[in-house]
Amino acid sequence: QRARLTNGTDGFDALEQALSIAGVGLSDVVSCLFFVTDQAQVFDLFDGFFDVFNAKHPPPPARAELQAETECGDCAVMMRCIAAMPAAVELTTAELPGQE
Repeated sequence: QRARLTNGTDGFDALEQALSIAGVGLSDVVSCLFFVTDQAQVFDLFDGFFDVFNAKHPPPPARAELQAETECGDCAVMMRCIAAMPAAVELTTAELPGQE
């Protein structure tokens, strides 16, 4: 996702919309890779990340931040996040360990 704001919140909003199409949400995100155009603004991204994942959708995913130029000239942050879709599992009592 692309974020023009240095805290990434516009990118997180777009990510949430994209995930909802697949039936998952920000709470299902397990890892994110961020490319920031200016390393001096990475603390702004940390603030946005904390608000979105630590405060509103815990637990926060694993993350990494790299400084890089991107194909989006006016973006402060490019993000690639991976969400894990919860498995639909049906267990009967007989299938549980120790329940014979």
